[in-house]
Amino acid sequence: MNLKLREIMAHDIETVSPDATLQQTAEKMKTRNVGVLPVIEGANVVGIITDRDVTLRAVATGVDVTKTKVGDFMTRNPACTYEDQTINDACQLMEQKKVRRLIVLNRDGKLAGVVSLNDVALKGKESERSAQVLSRITEAA
Repeated sequence: MNLKLREIMAHDIETVSPDATLQQTAEKMKTRNVGVLPVIEGANVVGIITDRDVTLRAVATGVDVTKTKVGDFMTRNPACTYEDQTINDACQLMEQKKVRRLIVLNRDGKLAGVVSLNDVALKGKESERSAQVLSRITEAA
């Protein structure tokens, strides 16, 4: 199947600033029922923060989530792809980078959405391919 990512990605994406606190970030994640937020500075994607970053990398180490900033725990230079690329392109990049989510940009380099391995499996109807990718991502872990 050669669906373009713009056809399966999540479009209405909540973002967070690197200066936001981890508590504010967790509240956004809870409200939107998401596990990942792109980190935006100006109009540029500068990172990504996940619910695992907040809980396992930050909270578990005892930081004060009301004062600690996203920029201290986000992943810088996240794996990105373009909205006009195919599901197969995204799967290859996920395998290569060992990630389950990709930031999706338009060709102007601006945030267009986020695509997850779950999107590939459910919306792209590529459950077998997504299972292969997941297996390869978790092999190295």
